[in-house]
Amino acid sequence: MKTDRAVRARPPMRTGTKHAIASSFSVNGADARLRLVVQGLDEAWEAENFSTPGLLYKAEAGGDWTYRGDDPDAYTDVFDQETGDDDLTPLIDFLEFLDTSSDEDFAAELPERLDVEAFARYLAFEELVGNFDDIDGPGNNAYLRYDAESGGFTVVAWDHNLAFGGSPGGSGGGPGGFPGERPEGAPEGMPEMPDGERPEGGPGGAGGGMRGGSNALVDADTVQQEADEIRDVLS
Repeated sequence: MKTDRAVRARPPMRTGTKHAIASSFSVNGADARLRLVVQGLDEAWEAENFSTPGLLYKAEAGGDWTYRGDDPDAYTDVFDQETGDDDLTPLIDFLEFLDTSSDEDFAAELPERLDVEAFARYLAFEELVGNFDDIDGPGNNAYLRYDAESGGFTVVAWDHNLAFGGSPGGSGGGPGGFPGERPEGAPEGMPEMPDGERPEGGPGGAGGGMRGGSNALVDADTVQQEADEIRDVLS
């Protein structure tokens, strides 16, 4: 139930919140197992958490944050639009900024294009709960919410079943959402482990496990400095 613990542990943020409830059920006559049902991020969730119009995009596992030109079809395998009329223009413009702007323009314009403080809090929290499968993890787990009034983005947290050391080679729990499962986006060929077992070797603890490819958004000095300060306060 690592997702439940992570959801309840999150301090107030401007990234929206999700409802979650424990449930037990069986499939095809098998023994009942405990599951966590988490609210999906859709129009109802968006209306509950934001008072302004906007668009919600989900990063796909195995995708990247590179600018691929102006053609929306070039992004169908790396991002899904979850709310609003089909329009990838704000997302494409943001990716172009991340991928092509100079260091000076990046530092000057990022706060206008992204809620930097909220993102720094997000990064600090993900580090504190040891969730390696976040925005730059192998599952690329994050949503981007575009605010049509401000013209800026907010990063929305998603998928915490690998928090608190629940990672391949980590120190807590199996490598997936349930014992024996592989995390979404894990490299092909990784074997599924028997219940209660973990693969040998590999770093453990918070921040352990595999990290995905970095991106300019995560690596931004201004964001990292704020995240470090917030993490020091929260810890």
